Amino acid sequence: MKRLFSWLFILSQSVFLVNAQWLPLEPFNNLTYYYQDANNKQMIIIDSMLYTCRHQGVEGLNLITWEQDEFWSNHYPVRRIVPDTGGKYVYLKDNDFIGRYNYELQQYVNIWPDTMPYTPFYDIDVSPDGTLWAVTSGTSPKVIKFDGETWSFYPYPSYLYGGFDGIQTVSDTLAYILGGPNQFFAFHTGVYDSLFSAGEYYLKDWDTDNEGNLWFAAVSQIIHIYNGEVTVYDTSNSIVGDFEVSLLRIDNNGNVWASGNTNKVLKFDGNTWIEFTLPDNFTQIENFAFDDDGFPWLIAHQGIGRKLYKLTGGSWNALPFDFFPIRNATAIGLLTQYSNYGYFASNQGIFKIGINSQNILNFQDSTELPLAEQANCFSENITYPENSPVFGTPEGVGGIYYFNNDLLPNKKVNCICHDNGTYYIATDSGLVAFNGLIYTFINTSNSPLPSDKITFVTTGHNGYYNDNGLYIGTDQGMAILKNGEWQIIDNSIIPIDNFYVTGIAPPAWNETIYIVTMGNGLVVLDENGDYEILNSANGQLEDDSLTYVKFMDLYECGAYIVTGTLHHGIGYSEVWWPEYFEYITDFMGEPIVNSTSAVSGTWGEIYMIQTDSKFFILTPCGSTPEIKEQKQLQWFIKGKQLIINLPETTLHARSHIILTDILGRRVIDQQSDIHDMQLKLNIGTMPTGIYIFSISSGKGQWSAKVVISR
Repeated sequence: MKRLFSWLFILSQSVFLVNAQWLPLEPFNNLTYYYQDANNKQMIIIDSMLYTCRHQGVEGLNLITWEQDEFWSNHYPVRRIVPDTGGKYVYLKDNDFIGRYNYELQQYVNIWPDTMPYTPFYDIDVSPDGTLWAVTSGTSPKVIKFDGETWSFYPYPSYLYGGFDGIQTVSDTLAYILGGPNQFFAFHTGVYDSLFSAGEYYLKDWDTDNEGNLWFAAVSQIIHIYNGEVTVYDTSNSIVGDFEVSLLRIDNNGNVWASGNTNKVLKFDGNTWIEFTLPDNFTQIENFAFDDDGFPWLIAHQGIGRKLYKLTGGSWNALPFDFFPIRNATAIGLLTQYSNYGYFASNQGIFKIGINSQNILNFQDSTELPLAEQANCFSENITYPENSPVFGTPEGVGGIYYFNNDLLPNKKVNCICHDNGTYYIATDSGLVAFNGLIYTFINTSNSPLPSDKITFVTTGHNGYYNDNGLYIGTDQGMAILKNGEWQIIDNSIIPIDNFYVTGIAPPAWNETIYIVTMGNGLVVLDENGDYEILNSANGQLEDDSLTYVKFMDLYECGAYIVTGTLHHGIGYSEVWWPEYFEYITDFMGEPIVNSTSAVSGTWGEIYMIQTDSKFFILTPCGSTPEIKEQKQLQWFIKGKQLIINLPETTLHARSHIILTDILGRRVIDQQSDIHDMQLKLNIGTMPTGIYIFSISSGKGQWSAKVVISR
């Protein structure tokens, strides 16, 4: 049986195994729409930029360079995005906030006047002349227009329960409005005209074209309305109806495109319905949009994986990487040991997530939570729920009520631990204990600490073992404070130069302490004071620069030691055989170079692991299937040759070599006998860009992400 973390590599085939799952906190299961049904304003393409509104934030992808950007800090939570004039977009943030680009200030600003009363906006759109249209919900629905200088209001004269649910402009003077679940209106030159009541249909999505055609998806039917005439397409007269239709778009040429809970897309050119099927098992299409040439781009998923597809010439090309709602995270944490809520921090603020639902539940930046954009660690072992997360930053502590950062000996906080009502705060100038009222300062002047630079702190209280100890890491060794007595472990006890401690796992099942260092590997210290040093020099580790160490009790999979590394992904070993480490350096074709943070809940029930490219939730595991090894390869370019260093196990083996471009097209696809540990490929005629190289044989599978530049 392959060990626990082998499971990472088979998730593309199966998400649920027995009662456990590895789940990347990227990209969450589905697009999060403001309401249950999809709408056609969550994904748009403007001047080679694809924007998606997901998890109530906006992402951008440059379709030429493939660079990705997030727009969380000023835009969260975003409910609608629509194309604007001048290659920009307009977004509806919430009531009383409509964001539009200000060319003079060169930034997006709220154009809704502060002097206006509370307005329950529901939807927005922009007409060809640049006029902004908006509709409101509630018992007093109205259309609101803004021409750049003046706001105009058009109340609906009759009572409409719930207000308007959506708007789409047809021209500079005409817009269609959805009122309630099934009632459409035409709003023309300031006058409301009843258009169509779709009471017998279950409306899922709708769109209009420039000719005034109205189309909507109704599960197993597609309805067309024009000049009062209604045409219904279903299994009786078309290929519509073979699957649930929940997405509908009209391109610039008037073609109707529809999809839903399947890997198929339908196209109607006015005469014929054509069906397109995605080339793999990504069986849920979430959204799609059209570029300036009328080519559709769509997002599809298969449970955890997600791809972006483009249809060109009747065939699909797929990007070999996912969208990321949260990247460049600086810290992860749990709300409490007993909850299913977690936190992610980035330079934009702090996101609260539901671990079971995998939804973003809240976002806070410094306007709501001081120092939120600077969080570099969350407090572990929070016993009782807090209204906000507790975290450390280079400028002090955030989230602790009545805490005075001016009293810290040094505001650079490296770690926080909570135990029995007291916070222990590791700083560059000593350890601070705060119980809500009293500050206690511990440093080399009043204790035998090896150094004042405290790099890590935790307690012996966990779900497995309670020893009432305080475990303190420094840049010159570690200390244990237990029952008022100190035990110092530095290079006078263990001969390690530069004994820089980055993490400590206190005693659990076997009363052994695991100490990870920055540059000297892992120290295993037993209860008798005997120790063993595991590092690359003695062949026990692949990377000596370790960032954390955690116990993970995974029931039938056993108890594991898990470490983060700076250069070699995630290391793991069974507790009883710590000298046998294996590594995760790849997930779904994307390399994992470093892993800098991990947190755990009570009794090993919840773990979160952060890497440079993914975020994982680990819950108690079931059976772990046997799979082949996968590792990241090293490569370099010399002249017109791409040279890839191969592992020794590929020698004299029949191997399958594949090189694909960024759209998933196979540039090289060949079988070859390997006789050298360096593979040389001619790339003289290949365009610059990102490529994925993979080689597989009966002894394993290896890959590399290659960048070709001139």
